[in-house]
Amino acid sequence: MDELDRYRFLAGLDDAIRPLTDPDAITRTVAARLAGYLGVDLAAPPDATPSAFLHGQWQARPWQPREAQLLAAAAGRWREALEHARMAQELRGAEARIRANHDYLRLLIDSGEEGFTRSIAPAPPSCAMRPS
Repeated sequence: MDELDRYRFLAGLDDAIRPLTDPDAITRTVAARLAGYLGVDLAAPPDATPSAFLHGQWQARPWQPREAQLLAAAAGRWREALEHARMAQELRGAEARIRANHDYLRLLIDSGEEGFTRSIAPAPPSCAMRPS
């Protein structure tokens, strides 16, 4: 395994996991790519984490020093992809809450502009602002 091969592998791994948003899909992809590159069976257990992987709790065989370096780099990319997926999920939830609040406020404004004097029901729970 020379440096050029290592960089090509890591670039391909980045390309494969970049569009993924599901943590399980990210884990399966990293495991499959590493297994293929290293020629080992790395079936990812359901609770696999980059930390467990790096600390030998999910290991097919003793790693050579260059393999260990590659695994550490891959685990870093894996960890970043999982964090990106978590942040994207939180962002989608926040956007949904903002959209619901916007719709409720638009209803209040439209009701006021049309001269309605009846009281408007309180905002539904889905529109309530969540503390950060």
